[in-house]
Amino acid sequence: MSNGLSNMVSPTKQIVLNIIDFTTSKTIINLSPSGRRCDFVKLNPDCIRDILLAVEDKSSYGKLIFSDELFKSTFLSSYSEKEVLYHTHQLAWSKLLEQTDFYLDNSFSVLDLSPQGHEFLNNIRSNDNWNKTKEFSNKAGSLAISTLQSVASSIISASIQKYLGF
Repeated sequence: MSNGLSNMVSPTKQIVLNIIDFTTSKTIINLSPSGRRCDFVKLNPDCIRDILLAVEDKSSYGKLIFSDELFKSTFLSSYSEKEVLYHTHQLAWSKLLEQTDFYLDNSFSVLDLSPQGHEFLNNIRSNDNWNKTKEFSNKAGSLAISTLQSVASSIISASIQKYLGF
């Protein structure tokens, strides 16, 4: 099966990535930063966190992690390969992953978490902080990655202030 990528500029000037199976001329997955016309139109915050945990778990200095290795992670066992691919794109676009490359066969590689990725993961590592982050973000009406990052950082800041007695 031969696959290919096509890039288009949508009317709103956003880049849209289509992964196409050239043997059938059908779009396998359609990815856009806005989330429109995609297989997954809503971000799954748990998938975001689990990908960060899996990348951290599998990373080794200077060694690329390939998607087939990530898919074997217990952190990602409850997600489809398409869902992981979509959310990996979102993490790459949000600059939470370093040196992320996507290939024609729907696979990808990642070098590591970016410094921002490490910071975000450390802020949401504990289940208590993660659940608070999701709860507050949901109440604010946004589960965007940037909102999750901001809320997680605020929760950590509040915890530090409480610990220090401020």
